[in-house]
Amino acid sequence: MALADGWAYFGNDGGGLYALKSGGPPSQPDLVITKVIVPEPVYVKIPTTDTAIVYNRGGIEAPNFTVSFQAGDEPAVTETVYGLAAGEGKPVSFNWKPAGEGEVTLKLMADSGNSIIEANEYNNERLKKVKVIPKGPVKINVRVEGKDKTIFNDQVTVGPSTIVTKEGHPYNINDPTALGALDEAAKSGGFPYVATDAWGFLFVDEVAGEKNDPVTWDGWMYRVDWISPPVGAADYILGSTNKEVLWYYGSWTAKPLRVSLDKTNISPGETFTATVEAYNDTDSTWSAVYGESVYAAVYGLNGEFINRFPVTDPSGKVSLTLNNTGPYLVFADGGDFTKYIRSNQEKVTVTTTGNGGGPSTITVHLQVTGKNGENFCRSDLSIESGKTVLDVLFKAKALGLLTSVQVNYDCPWFTGAFVEGINGQVVKCGEGYEGWVCLVNDISLTKCANEVKVNNGDNILWKWSTSMEDTPGGAGEAGAPASLTVSEVEKAKQDGLKAVVKTIKEEGNIEGKTLLKATTLNIEISLKLEDGKVILNLPPGILEIKEQELLSITIIPLTEDKTKEYLVKVPAGLKPRGKIYEIKTTLKEQNQEKPLTWKKELTLTFSYQGMEVGTAANLAGYLFNEQNKNWEPIATSKVIPEKKEVIFSVPHLSKFVLIERLKAPEEKPAEEKKIVSFKDLPDDHWAKEIIEFMAAKGILQGYPDGTCRPAKMVNRAEFTALLTRTLGLKEINGGTTIFSDVKPNDWYYQTVATACYYGLVKGYLVENKQTFNPHKPVTREEITV
Repeated sequence: MALADGWAYFGNDGGGLYALKSGGPPSQPDLVITKVIVPEPVYVKIPTTDTAIVYNRGGIEAPNFTVSFQAGDEPAVTETVYGLAAGEGKPVSFNWKPAGEGEVTLKLMADSGNSIIEANEYNNERLKKVKVIPKGPVKINVRVEGKDKTIFNDQVTVGPSTIVTKEGHPYNINDPTALGALDEAAKSGGFPYVATDAWGFLFVDEVAGEKNDPVTWDGWMYRVDWISPPVGAADYILGSTNKEVLWYYGSWTAKPLRVSLDKTNISPGETFTATVEAYNDTDSTWSAVYGESVYAAVYGLNGEFINRFPVTDPSGKVSLTLNNTGPYLVFADGGDFTKYIRSNQEKVTVTTTGNGGGPSTITVHLQVTGKNGENFCRSDLSIESGKTVLDVLFKAKALGLLTSVQVNYDCPWFTGAFVEGINGQVVKCGEGYEGWVCLVNDISLTKCANEVKVNNGDNILWKWSTSMEDTPGGAGEAGAPASLTVSEVEKAKQDGLKAVVKTIKEEGNIEGKTLLKATTLNIEISLKLEDGKVILNLPPGILEIKEQELLSITIIPLTEDKTKEYLVKVPAGLKPRGKIYEIKTTLKEQNQEKPLTWKKELTLTFSYQGMEVGTAANLAGYLFNEQNKNWEPIATSKVIPEKKEVIFSVPHLSKFVLIERLKAPEEKPAEEKKIVSFKDLPDDHWAKEIIEFMAAKGILQGYPDGTCRPAKMVNRAEFTALLTRTLGLKEINGGTTIFSDVKPNDWYYQTVATACYYGLVKGYLVENKQTFNPHKPVTREEITV
């Protein structure tokens, strides 16, 4: 539309541009919303902070005005902007808690109260559609602090949970909650806790034997990211932005402590400084704390006490010195659980090389993917702690891993640095909605790259997006596969672990150099699904691989239709439990697929936690034989009842499922057979009556020459025949075995196949082949099994 003084306005999408033809700028303000930022994915019942960038494109300042936010049919809420100069932009944020799932249209409007006269009154509104999805499992650190010691401190995956109170009432909680986090920690750490019903709420009465005090009201309480929530733990729904759930034994007035270190890598005898702070719930701030028995404690990784350093300086700082090499844990405590809550734990490593007194160095993994899928960078980088995501990009350029990085620090739509270009692929600020977006550990950034600090082991992905509002990993995309880095393997070794665990959604990538490092350090690699249902273990030296090659692994449950297709192939007498998972691997070098051969067996762990199982001891892993289209039992299956897991080893990957062997069908009583005797069985033989009884029942059949050879050793084939007859099992017509040394023309073929069907026998692995050794004498151990 044409405007006064020769200015023209172009645009009809809520944005737009003024172009000068002649004269001066418009004599009124002109408010537009140039961008709506919604941290995605958006989950049901999880609060989000959504931001509108309001810009004044007019020629004069806009006086006070309101900006409104409306989600679907919910009532609109408003925020007031107290003046906005010509040519300036301002972020306006709204808190929104989606009530249900589905597509929701967000409607944002500048000058919603229509309080000012604008050059253009028709460009104030901006719409954005978002997809709200149910909340899945959340990975979060859980710390449980008892009266005198730390009970648990580790990361767990929290999903729906069932809490059974001491009164015996089960509570099914469909969301990941703070109480669910304690439940998962108890399972992982092997400690008990007791929940109780009280006034319609769930309360925690006891953890690891420490009970609430009904007189003083001291007892078990919780915080999330230091804050004491106003709702019960069963009602506090965790989100992906939450970092830690803290359960502690204390009083209502106890303050959380926090400790930080100026160095984490030192030499023997080198001094480093710990700073101790306390959290104030009144104003949500941290302040230095000292005296009152506050101290910094140092322990070994195995829990052995090393030293204690009182905090006496008003700054909250205390100097520490360690003389022996090795890893240590440092935390702060107040000596009285009614006043202070034990702090977080920080790790410090003492080595002969040390760190020269400088800042500690961390390692991150950087991946940069261009608009056409180009792999611009995929590398581990060492960088000083305290640096930002943007610093990592510049470090990659300085090392020659990237050719260029272009940044705009004056983009009016953002509070910090805006990355316009990488390796010559550029979109300048304000030119369009394509451009570079960043994820850290599969989570989209909600701040600018120079405002987000990186941590050791972070996975940083820069990716070209065709819409700046379509964040990778959000609705419509599965996100980048989880990548295991060399630094994670090295950290596992440094921490004295035998394995490094990487949690994946469905897909994980392992570079050749990472596998080679794991082999060198003798570290096993475990890929674990987020819900904990399947774990794939790769032992050191699992395959031959080059540094530049990439191993990709997917663990995906079959769709409902596919599941039905494969379940019909399960024979009668067997009951599948849980989902069918298809596990695939590919080995690539520069996008060219290469042949893959496993040098060792792979170990799989399937969880039956939460499944309806009749007899857990009858569970076993089964794989689908693609050649004969049958489900076959895995002879190495082992049930771990205390963990509700089944572990088995396989020489190759396929489709897998847990199957329970049901009780064998009972046969009608057979007619009593006549006494059967054998010509080599003398009347005075000690076992004459037993042998003749078993022969009469059809359990023992003897040899074609009329003998039973009572002194002969029983081999594995013969014992298997005795076993199936004793149990009254019918032979399975058309049954097959997985054993390479049991052939269809052998007299015991159907007998072994029947025993395999019911999971009664196991074999041996020889040169990646399953063998049965039918002629080997049976041992007492094998009979017992």
